[in-house]
Amino acid sequence: MHHDTSHPSTDYARSLLRHLTQPEVSDGTSIVRSPTNLQLLYAARLAFTFEDIPGTRATAAPMTITAIKASSEFDRSTLADFAELILAGMSDLCGLDLITNTSVIFVREGTDRARAYLERDLNSAIAGGKSVIAIISDQDDLPDSARYLPRCSLSLSPITGDIIAEVMRVTWKAPSRRLAAMLRQHDPKIASLPYCIILGALEQIEPGRTVETVIKALERGTQPPDGPSLDDLYLSKSLQNHMDAVLTDIADFRAGVVAWPDVSVSTLLFGPPGNGKTSLARALAGSGRLHYVSCSFSDCQANGSLSDFLKALQKRCAEAIAHAPSLIFFDELDSYVDRGAYSGRNDTYMRLAVNGLLQVLSQLNDAPGVVVAAATNHPDDVDPAIIRAGRFDHHIMVGPPDIEGAGTILRKRLGSGAIHLDLSRALNALTGLSGADISTSAAKALSIARRARRPIQVEDLLTVTGKLIPASFSDNTWRIAVHEAGHAIARACLSLPHPERVLLSPTSSFVEGNFPSLLRRPDVDAILAVFLGGRAAERHVFADISSGAEADLRQATKFALDIKTRSGLTTDNALHLGYSMDRPETWPPTLHDALLRMMQVGGNLAAKAIAANEAQLLAFAKALQEERELGSHRLKELLSGITVLDRTNDGFHKTKSSEHIEMALVGTQVPTQPTTTR
Repeated sequence: MHHDTSHPSTDYARSLLRHLTQPEVSDGTSIVRSPTNLQLLYAARLAFTFEDIPGTRATAAPMTITAIKASSEFDRSTLADFAELILAGMSDLCGLDLITNTSVIFVREGTDRARAYLERDLNSAIAGGKSVIAIISDQDDLPDSARYLPRCSLSLSPITGDIIAEVMRVTWKAPSRRLAAMLRQHDPKIASLPYCIILGALEQIEPGRTVETVIKALERGTQPPDGPSLDDLYLSKSLQNHMDAVLTDIADFRAGVVAWPDVSVSTLLFGPPGNGKTSLARALAGSGRLHYVSCSFSDCQANGSLSDFLKALQKRCAEAIAHAPSLIFFDELDSYVDRGAYSGRNDTYMRLAVNGLLQVLSQLNDAPGVVVAAATNHPDDVDPAIIRAGRFDHHIMVGPPDIEGAGTILRKRLGSGAIHLDLSRALNALTGLSGADISTSAAKALSIARRARRPIQVEDLLTVTGKLIPASFSDNTWRIAVHEAGHAIARACLSLPHPERVLLSPTSSFVEGNFPSLLRRPDVDAILAVFLGGRAAERHVFADISSGAEADLRQATKFALDIKTRSGLTTDNALHLGYSMDRPETWPPTLHDALLRMMQVGGNLAAKAIAANEAQLLAFAKALQEERELGSHRLKELLSGITVLDRTNDGFHKTKSSEHIEMALVGTQVPTQPTTTR
């Protein structure tokens, strides 16, 4: 909301600033008071926060708490430093003694130690019968004793055009109505300017020059950022659809069509390294004309101490909020490991680091115009509280590009000299690699041609790609195709969502698709069967199994562990227990036995699914071996004749367990990408 000159907040701020800059008479001697421009800015901000004299008087009631939320540590500490000067001026205007009867306390950073100091100071003030002004980063900073007292919660007013105009008035540079209106037109963007810009503008001699400096700084700051846009990247259909939806929401918010609480754009990008998660976040910021803030775990931890780490987090959070609309990108999110699973010498550090991030995410989610994005290679390792809905509403897989995408990346990197080349043989080897690896392969091929002083040839690419294909892949292509076919056949046979993509590659072969998030016990058995479907297919076709299914076994075991100890699906264990995959030595023998039984049920079900669809399994594997990549339309053709097992039939479950079937939301993320890497 813009304040005009008749608004009570403006009148109150003007009166306060005039009082603070008037000469003080002591013993008949006039003493000129010269508060700095920074002190005047904060005085005006506090006046706008309290709104008027009655609002200020309300803060002085004994044993009451006025909580002023300020997300920036600089704001909190600076306001606390200037509080005595500002409250002295307010005392004179209100006819109160705020200096004696009010205690000003603040939390410097979001650590347990800082909150302990705040609690000590607040309790001491309340015990003395005083009123308290608490300058906090979040309501969670307040101690338990605060809930027993009358409390008013305010947010520190941002710097506005009116605040700058009022400071100009008392420093002999009063702006004309036209200049004041020009400043007011640029709210709330003015709040995003660094203090040094505003203070420098206030040092200009002419009022017009002050206003011009502010406006030109804002114009430069809102220019589209340098760097890539989404048009520069190859995106899968699902990625493109999500990014288009985010850009639409941002445009609607800018146009005032939708309120920010109704926008759902927070996104977790996950998948193997080298596939452009960071580039994607930067490109989204570029296409959306958003101020980009990078916040990686390693950057924040650069100085080592927990205090510095939390300061760095808060600093980046404050930057994103101040420069909204913006995008803040949390890289290396798997560094914030599950607090329930982590145990070690630094477990206290990690617990506090996760708590600090959760506090920052809460602040960002409340900030209009701030898009929150993050990336992780291993989403299962991230503390679940971080990636739950409400903090990251969308979880998007960023995997290796499909064959079309690989071709696009390759041709772009090779340039115009490769337009005439048939790249199909090279793409058979490159599909499945990350975008970074494809680009590197193209660079190596260009280097071969350059050293030979000739244009690029297909043979240059084949020389490079030939080194990427291990002998074990060439010797076992049919077995790997059968294995991946087993995963896909089990999905379709057990009425789970069909796979979206299947890839056979020298570097990574996988079946890509989603599982339901709302599960019943039969769904659990079916998902376990899908994880174990590759092994079942190998055993059916070759009468043995290979050692290449380690990822399958890990996913199946972790899924079974989560179901047994966290989901509440069974009446014999309606508890949430913090057993970790990384610490199997802590599992009781009964848990080992229960997981083994679950795996046996899943394995038996996978064997039934494969046996019922032998012909379809072999046809699927043959198509995969020849085509290397199967998309959604091709998969629909290959899976159209599948024999489906009746999941309500008694023969579906052949287990001695008498566990009662209940509906429940799985407490941990259901794996979305059952992947076999061979």
